[in-house]
Amino acid sequence: MRRSRVLPLLLLLGGSLVALPQAAQAAPPTAGLPAGYTSWAQVMAAQEPLNTAGLAIRDAAATNPASGYSNHSIDVVTRTLTLYWKGTPSGPEAGVLDAAKARGIKVVVHPARYSATEVEAKRELILRDAQAARIARVSPATDGSGITVSVRPAAGVTAFGAGVTPGADAPNLRAAVRAGGVTVVTAEPAQMYTREADSAPFYAGGLIMRDGVGGPACTAGWSVRFPNNEQFTATARHCGALGSNWYSGDGHYLGWGAGESITRQSDGKWRGYDALFVVTTGSGGSDSRMFDGPGVFQANQFQKLVRGTHESSTNSWVCMSPAVTGVRCSIQIVKDNDSECVYSNVPGIADGTTVCFNTISALSRADEWITMAGDSGGPVFVNADNNTNVYAAGIIHGSYGQTGQCANPLYGHYGAQPSTVSCSRGVSFTSIRKAMAPFSGLQVNGA
Repeated sequence: MRRSRVLPLLLLLGGSLVALPQAAQAAPPTAGLPAGYTSWAQVMAAQEPLNTAGLAIRDAAATNPASGYSNHSIDVVTRTLTLYWKGTPSGPEAGVLDAAKARGIKVVVHPARYSATEVEAKRELILRDAQAARIARVSPATDGSGITVSVRPAAGVTAFGAGVTPGADAPNLRAAVRAGGVTVVTAEPAQMYTREADSAPFYAGGLIMRDGVGGPACTAGWSVRFPNNEQFTATARHCGALGSNWYSGDGHYLGWGAGESITRQSDGKWRGYDALFVVTTGSGGSDSRMFDGPGVFQANQFQKLVRGTHESSTNSWVCMSPAVTGVRCSIQIVKDNDSECVYSNVPGIADGTTVCFNTISALSRADEWITMAGDSGGPVFVNADNNTNVYAAGIIHGSYGQTGQCANPLYGHYGAQPSTVSCSRGVSFTSIRKAMAPFSGLQVNGA
């Protein structure tokens, strides 16, 4: 008989009920609760049917290239689903709306200037000039009325929000403005948090440490969530056991290990995927962004938005962005269905027990060291949208191929760190889709 190793939250993860660790039983904060609610559990329960109905309508519209659907929003106070629509819903779309109403959901439809398809076309045009125009954010209005483009101001500018006329070096942005519905403003750049000092909402690719600053180091993987918006950060299961507590490199508390993707088989061996899901809802949640650029304690780190998930095949190419090594590309998959077995050093499982992880193996085609100790759990991805965003492919399991010793970027910053650590010219990783599969409804933020 298989034994599931998961903990419950607002939803039951994987079907087995296990008590929460005592350290995680602090009363949830009530600050900011909507009117009429006394707990966040009530809010989550109330918004779930609204979200489900809204997403069903969105998905139905996605099958109709001519759909006028633009967006939707929910209001848990009035328990209303508000739709923004250009024109009128088609017959099948109207059927989904009627089904929501039949379930007692209050549905309100407002006219929209642009459909979601039109908004996305404008966004894609604008993003062609992202670097030339110093674009910081492209923000479609929820009601489908247009898009606000925030650009980084020239040096010395401290007054923000003023209208901007795009220059000749941004012809696509200029064309989008001329076509209407696009406003360009200056905006103060968002505060950037580095890999080694992340805080809520937590990004993929940040440094995390078990049991406090200076503890065993790994990397935050993808942000994932349930439909009720219960949020988690994925990392490698071999980094910590269920109930383990996790912190950012400068001490911000993420949460505790609440679910895992391995199960004990009838023969006593453990099999599955090297994934641990750390619940972050009570600590400010996890964000659909990933750190890119150099590793810890180096300048020029930046971030990318996660647009969805990606499943890789043999001979396809991926990149990765773990905290310690930093971003690496030119990585080619050589095996997409490996199993890697270990017999010790898996927290929470007795040494001498067989633990076999399903992995994907890849090699650097740039002949460089691409991963080292501390990178486990980090994001593996493929680029999207002209390299401005990413699709989540997996999380790092460990080394593959040639190994050696490399200088440790954590040395001198945390007391217990050695000056050199094991490093590798290859990497093995876990498919994020398959790691999430045992948990019904779990998906990557941004998907």
